[in-house]
Amino acid sequence: MPSAFFYIDQIYAALFLIELVLRMISEGGPPFFFKSPNIAWNYLDLMINATSVLNLVSAVASTSNQDAETIKASGNMRIIRILRLTRIIRVVRIVKIVRFIRALRSLVHSIFCTMKVLLWSVLLLVMIMYVFAIVFTDVSSEYSRGFEEISEANLKFIREHFLDLERSIMTLFQSICNGIAWGEVADKLNELSRIWGYLYVTYIAFCLFAVLNVMTGMSLGVTVNLKVLNATKSYTFKPF
Repeated sequence: MPSAFFYIDQIYAALFLIELVLRMISEGGPPFFFKSPNIAWNYLDLMINATSVLNLVSAVASTSNQDAETIKASGNMRIIRILRLTRIIRVVRIVKIVRFIRALRSLVHSIFCTMKVLLWSVLLLVMIMYVFAIVFTDVSSEYSRGFEEISEANLKFIREHFLDLERSIMTLFQSICNGIAWGEVADKLNELSRIWGYLYVTYIAFCLFAVLNVMTGMSLGVTVNLKVLNATKSYTFKPF
């Protein structure tokens, strides 16, 4: 890494540390750690600043010891290299921006409020994919065992996409998420039998027009209800 980047990094780390110290002084020692209304953010800032200090210590230690063999043999240097990985935690700083922008707070709040609906919807989708995956995996195993004479291309296709249950679920998931073109899969299954082709098309139609639309509609409904609730809370009635 260029040395200029290192110095800029340390300047910003120092600014964050100064900001943390000033906040501790303004709130007082014990209230900052135990009674502050922003106690979660305080501990997050402490963790981020600690990783910045560890990063500086590891950088100084690595530059002061240039002998590669000594670095490899030193257990302390191995620990320092592990601690340097904690610099990734500093990316969490971007979360602090959410506090100061009302639109971002509303979006994050809406996402968390729709998580319950989303989890149940995902569970339903997984159950549907699991049922269809069992059917297509069983069909693939029958054709692979010589249940019916098929071409080498079709045999290779079903082994690539429906060889086992995990691969079948992944194929079905990719089919409704534009991971693969579901029309090509349907054509290949039609060459085996129209029954399997129509069953696959039925799965695609049901997931796209029923399950995913319901998931989107319920998420939008929860978001609209939250906006209406926030609007009614912020509205104040004036006496006549």
